Amino acid sequence: MGNKESSVESCGENENFKYPDTKYDAGEINSRHLVNFPVPDKTQDTWFWSFELNSWVPCVPVNNLPYGLCSYHLLVDPANLCVVTSTDSYRLIHDLSEAKNSEQMEQERAWREELKTVGTELDFLMGKSDEYVKAVVSRKKADIVPEVLVISPRKNPGQMFGYIYWESSRLAKSCTHTIQFTPDQLAEELDRETKAKLAHEALEADLYKMRHTLPYKCPKRFMQGANSGWGLIGKTGYHDIREYYRSLVPYLHELSVDHIISEFSDLVQNSEKVKSANPDALLLGSILLDKQGYQVFYDLETGQVKERTCAKNLEQKYYIELDGTSDAYFNIRIYGGTWGKLRLWSSQDSEIKDIPMELVETFEGNYLTFPDITLSNPLFKATMGDKINIETDGKTYSTNRIIIETNARRKLHSIGNSWAISWFDSLEIVLCLGHLWQPSLILKYSDTVDVAYVDPPKNNTEQVVCQTMV
Repeated sequence: MGNKESSVESCGENENFKYPDTKYDAGEINSRHLVNFPVPDKTQDTWFWSFELNSWVPCVPVNNLPYGLCSYHLLVDPANLCVVTSTDSYRLIHDLSEAKNSEQMEQERAWREELKTVGTELDFLMGKSDEYVKAVVSRKKADIVPEVLVISPRKNPGQMFGYIYWESSRLAKSCTHTIQFTPDQLAEELDRETKAKLAHEALEADLYKMRHTLPYKCPKRFMQGANSGWGLIGKTGYHDIREYYRSLVPYLHELSVDHIISEFSDLVQNSEKVKSANPDALLLGSILLDKQGYQVFYDLETGQVKERTCAKNLEQKYYIELDGTSDAYFNIRIYGGTWGKLRLWSSQDSEIKDIPMELVETFEGNYLTFPDITLSNPLFKATMGDKINIETDGKTYSTNRIIIETNARRKLHSIGNSWAISWFDSLEIVLCLGHLWQPSLILKYSDTVDVAYVDPPKNNTEQVVCQTMV
C-alpha cells in the first residue's frame, strides 16, 4: 500500500470552516491497496454529516477499503470526489429520524480529537461479544488515510484488537461503558503488568540464547537473504530446532477421552470440555495435562484416503491432507497401498518435488510409512502456510498428531523460521514447508550450509507481528 497523502479539500480556502471535509479522488484512493473487496451495498439510503455544510448530506458508497473503511460520494460534489470514513462511522446514518443536531456532532468530534494521541485510553466495543472493554491507542497507520488507529488491550500494547478508524462508533470515551478502577484494582493491574513484564523479559532472554546457540542454516541459493528479514517475513535462514524440541517433556501415552478421565479424574471433574458432546482428546490433554508438567501430547487420528480428479486430464489421484489443530505428526501409516509420497503441489523453486514412503511388511499386514518421522523427530506443520499433502494408492491411514504446550509453541514460533522444518536423515533431505511469504522446498543436506545468525536491528518496528483478536 502506498503512503500517499494527496487529497482535494472542497472549500479549502475558506478559513471559516472549523473542520473541513477532506475530499479524495475516488480512483486514486482505491489504488492505495491491492485487496479485491466486494462491492458495497448501494441500495440503502445513506446520509453523511458534513461539518463544512453543517448538515446531513445524501451520499452513495463507492468502494470498500481496508481497515473497515469505505469511500462515499456526496451527491453535492463532482462525480470523481469522495470522502472516506468507516462503515460504522458516527457520521453516517440510514434514517433521518435518528439524525443528531450540529451541537451533538460537534461534541462527538471534540472528544475524538484525543484519539489522535498514542497512549489515549478508551472503551472499545468487541465485535464478537458485543461488550465494551478497556483499551488504548497503541499505534497509528496512514497508508490509506490518516487516523487509522491500532487499538490494543489496556496495559498490553503487544496485542491488538484491530485497526479501527477514529470515527468508528465502536470507540467511546474511557469509562463510559466500563467501570472506573478502584485503587485496589489499579494495584492488582500493576501487579499483573509487572509479572507479565518479567515473564516477557525471561522469554526474550530464552529466545536470545536459543537463536545464538541452535544451529542456523540456509539453502546455498538463498545465502543473501539468510538474515535479511525477520520472523515469517522474508528471511531465508532457519534454525535447527530439534535440540530444543527434544528437551520438551512428552506425555508417553496416546491420548483418548477415556484415558484422560481415568488417569486424571480430579482434574476433569469441573471441566466443561469433558462434558461437551464431542470432546477432543488432544485439545483436552493440552488443557489438563500441562498442569502436570508435560509439554507434548499426541493422540491417534484415522481416516479414509480421499480421491481427487484432475480436471485437465481426468487422472484420478488419491491423497491425504494433514492440516488441523495439530502442531506436528509422527507414526504416519497408509494401509492397502503399494506406494506413497509426500508431495509439494506447487513450488517452482524446488528441484525435488516429493519424498517417497517406505513399504513395511509385518505379520499383521503391510503399511507405508516414513521411518525417519518419529515422536522425537516429527513432521512439523507450517503456520498459516503450505499443507502436508501425501499422494498414495492406499485406502486408509492413521497418524499420531501432536500438540505442543502454549509456552513451548510460542518459543518455537518466535525463533522466526522462514519455513516449518522437518528432517529425513536416512534420505539426507530436509522438508521446508513454506509459511505465508515463503515457497515450500525439499532440499538435500548438501544443498544447505551453516551460517552465522545476526540479530535484526532493534529499531525495526515496522515488522512487529501482533496477534489480532478481532
